[in-house]
Amino acid sequence: MNVFLNALEAMDSNGVLTVITETTKGPDGAQLLEIHIKDTGAGIALENMGRLFEPFFTTKKNGTGLGLSISRLIAHEHRGTLQVRSEINKGSTFILSLPVSSQS
Repeated sequence: MNVFLNALEAMDSNGVLTVITETTKGPDGAQLLEIHIKDTGAGIALENMGRLFEPFFTTKKNGTGLGLSISRLIAHEHRGTLQVRSEINKGSTFILSLPVSSQS
C-alpha cells in the first residue's frame, strides 16, 4: 500500500498510475509474480536512489522514512524482492517480485 501512496504523492493531478502484473521466471527457474507500480511523477534523484530503502531516509517534509524499508522487509519475508527504476522527469517504477509457490 505504501508504494501506491508514494506513487500518487509523486504526481500532479494529471499524473498516471499504472499497475501491471506478469509471471516470469527467476534466475533459478522458479515462477515469480511481478507487480509493476509505475507513476508519471518527477522521478527520483540519482543521489537518493541508493538510500531509498534505508530506514529513516526521507525526502518528504513530514515523512518518517520507514515506508519503503518496511515494504522491502515484507517482500523479503515472503521470499521476494522490491526494486525501483526511475528517470528524472519521466517517473518511477517499483517492481514487487514474489514466488508463485510457497514451497522452498
